[in-house]
Amino acid sequence: MKKMIKRAAAAALALTIVGGALPAGFGGADLFAAPIVADAADEVGVGTRWYIGDTIDTDAYFDVMLPTYDGVDCEQEFVNKTFQLENTTLPECWPLYINEYQEGSEGVQFTGVIDCVTLSSHYYRMAWDNETEKFWGRDSDFWEIAFYYDGERSDVKGIEITGGKGTEEEPYTLDIFTVADIDNKVTGASVSLDGTIGVNFYSVLNSDTAKAVLSGPNGDIEITDLESTKQDNGQYKFSYPVYSDQAAEKIALKLFDADGNQLDVYNSGGELDEDKTIEFSVNDYITGYEASENTKQNDLVAALDNYCKAADNYFNGAGNTVEGISGINYNSVKGYAPTLCGNKMALLLNADTSIRIFYNGDAEQANLNYGDALLTKITKGEKSYFEIPNISADKLSEEFVLVIGDDELEFSALSYSVLALKKTTDQNLWNLSKALCVYADAAKAYKESL
Repeated sequence: MKKMIKRAAAAALALTIVGGALPAGFGGADLFAAPIVADAADEVGVGTRWYIGDTIDTDAYFDVMLPTYDGVDCEQEFVNKTFQLENTTLPECWPLYINEYQEGSEGVQFTGVIDCVTLSSHYYRMAWDNETEKFWGRDSDFWEIAFYYDGERSDVKGIEITGGKGTEEEPYTLDIFTVADIDNKVTGASVSLDGTIGVNFYSVLNSDTAKAVLSGPNGDIEITDLESTKQDNGQYKFSYPVYSDQAAEKIALKLFDADGNQLDVYNSGGELDEDKTIEFSVNDYITGYEASENTKQNDLVAALDNYCKAADNYFNGAGNTVEGISGINYNSVKGYAPTLCGNKMALLLNADTSIRIFYNGDAEQANLNYGDALLTKITKGEKSYFEIPNISADKLSEEFVLVIGDDELEFSALSYSVLALKKTTDQNLWNLSKALCVYADAAKAYKESL
């Protein structure tokens, strides 16, 4: 990972606009996962594993192998079909078929079938229900999903999604995984936008892993409470927040055992990384993004790209080309003009997007309409302010009403863009203000499309 220049605080990013407007910085905002999803914690995809005892509960489609039994020679004939698995618990008596098999004219036939053991005097199978047209974990001798494994039954630990997209046209493919397959592996990475711009790693971990370390331009994050990062799909999600002008910066993930020894880690392609380090950046996500059927999602990725490029130009003096902002000017955004009652405003761009209202009066508290919050005045040095933290990307255009004493202030994060376009002539700042507006509109439209 290349050497980075550290930033001491958000104040280092502040810009003071002359004429009583605002100090300013910018920030990020959770809308994505890998691939982009609305709620990463509940998503399944390639790499998702279900262990014996876990319950599959998803409306995705799966390409499954179904055995039929001729009742005479104990031979199984298999056909592949696309079905949904829902509320299906993987039983300890996994429907597993071992020993030799032969290709038959009507499908794959297995001999030496190992049947399920009994649970409460019943066979427990993942059964096809003709009435509901879904698979269910149930006491039944109906259809069961079959896998072939030439090894010890006790080695099998569950099933894993190995391909596909989970649609009826492109269903997920499944295969068993064994104790030998359980190793540290990063199955995917993503960007999230929920008050921060987060770089996320999704991982399968072995029992030796005791600590994860994320390294990036804003220092190291050590995670020892791994269970707190475990998602509903059984994988672990590690997140690192970055600023909007740090889209190109690589975030590195390393794993360690309890003695501090760095562990091997595989990438999503199953390749062992020589440096035992997996890296990812916001730009990696953007450049690797494949267009979705959801055009609002595509618009958001493009807007995020231009927003980050504009921030890089303004804060770092980069020469990125910023596109998609030609339709933004003062007249098109003046509806977001704030009412500040003589106070000043800042929009900060540290790890989360925050608005600060600078206030020199006697009031120690203020009422905020959003969630009926009561804000307490913060004083640092000679400056005092009220802060609205962690504003997500889809809320950047939302109007806040802050009541301080007899004054009622009205503003949004985009009020910054209005003031910047009106009171400055800095082209890079103009482009950043315009890109922020496009980004805010795209995030809101995407969220509403879900």
